[in-house]
Amino acid sequence: MPSSFPEYISNLNPKPLSTKEQIDHNQAAFCIMKDLNYIDNHLVALKQLQQAEQIAIGQTDSNFLSYINAMIGRSYQQLGLFDNAIQQFQDSIENSFEAKQYYNVENSYKELVTAHQPQGTLAKLKN
Repeated sequence: MPSSFPEYISNLNPKPLSTKEQIDHNQAAFCIMKDLNYIDNHLVALKQLQQAEQIAIGQTDSNFLSYINAMIGRSYQQLGLFDNAIQQFQDSIENSFEAKQYYNVENSYKELVTAHQPQGTLAKLKN
């Protein structure tokens, strides 16, 4: 049985996690689930996701952190905080580089472009 939802959807042969990592994954997943309850209140959702991000930092499954970064970026984007959104999408991409075959890299690039467009800064992304 896969050890976490993000790992399950991105890796057909997930490696087992230590007990501490499993607890951290569960706590972060709980924060994400709480976030989904506040999907229309992006400030509350952002707080839940930032808690999940702090739990995920330093774990061996960096793709989990990448997933959280992308969700935070989407919340910032909905709040009109495009610079913060851009940074989160860039962090998401950076945290996914060691696992390029995972689904989140493509999504993060798409979100990064979408975040740059309203500001007219898409040319920065191309450099």
